[in-house]
Amino acid sequence: RKDYPYKFDVGLATLRLEFYNLCRHYKGDVAGQVIKPELWQCFVQGCVFGWIHKKTGKRRFREVYEQIAKKNGKSTDAATTGLYCMSVDGEAGAEVYSAATTRKQARIIFETAQRMVSASPELKTIYNSLANNINVPTMASKFEPVSSEADTLDGLDIHCALVDELHAHKTRAVYDILKGGTAARSQPL
Repeated sequence: RKDYPYKFDVGLATLRLEFYNLCRHYKGDVAGQVIKPELWQCFVQGCVFGWIHKKTGKRRFREVYEQIAKKNGKSTDAATTGLYCMSVDGEAGAEVYSAATTRKQARIIFETAQRMVSASPELKTIYNSLANNINVPTMASKFEPVSSEADTLDGLDIHCALVDELHAHKTRAVYDILKGGTAARSQPL
């Protein structure tokens, strides 16, 4: 339909999927190998990053909820999304945060991203990885784990928030604060 406000941009979807080629596994039998996404991951990531508004070119989907069984690469996939959003997504000063019910749990996605950066010769040239921060100095972008205490999260200017184990949160407080922190961004995730 011509009046439908959205279109699928194959180039943007492909760009997100090709980012996997820069990311490497860091443990187990596949350590050092390039991450090869499963078909379901290609579908989800292709939809999230490929569907855009025809007039603005901004992302159609701003919220994504995935419910995936254990040991299917949730943290790995979330880490690639965080790294992508802070560098390739085109958002200068992008702030990416990983959150969960505990700070230790929030560090899982963040530390996965850190280890991916360390394992990839290509990513090491783009990202600067510190104890509690991954950053891209040329873009003023950062990726950090955050505490699960909602009252400590006010004031964040979020481009991408990765909330792990959402079903285990006792209240919506952290989710609501993180979502509210995206208000100033033109295409947050």
